[in-house]
Amino acid sequence: VRKAVYQRRVRKAVVSTQSMGSFNTFNTYYITNNLRGMVFYFKTIVNMREYMIYMGRDKTENEDLLRWGFPEDVWFHVDKLSSAHVYLRLNKGEGVDAIPKELVDQCCQLVKANSIQGCKMAAVDVVYTPYPNLKKTATWSLDK
Repeated sequence: VRKAVYQRRVRKAVVSTQSMGSFNTFNTYYITNNLRGMVFYFKTIVNMREYMIYMGRDKTENEDLLRWGFPEDVWFHVDKLSSAHVYLRLNKGEGVDAIPKELVDQCCQLVKANSIQGCKMAAVDVVYTPYPNLKKTATWSLDK
């Protein structure tokens, strides 16, 4: 994953066009301030627990998300294609292994739908890893 994450801790999910049906189940919010736009954020409830999902629209917002991430965030991105960066904020004490499949599917759908090339493909690979595993290098392009 472009040397951005440690390979042994990266997880993959496959998202197909058929699984996009529940994409509209999000309660969507978008906020802006007078100086500049802020990232999209989504509130979703899965298994009676509320989760926040943050998504960058462009390089600048992806950079902001990378800079201001929390240790309990999980990063999602379409593998080997340009896409939005999506961060799932887990509740305190939850780990990557405890993320409900429905929630992983929602985050994967967001990155697939917000990938210029990926949204046209029948299926894409999506990688995700805990935020502390991310390591930005000089060769890492934020749109990849």
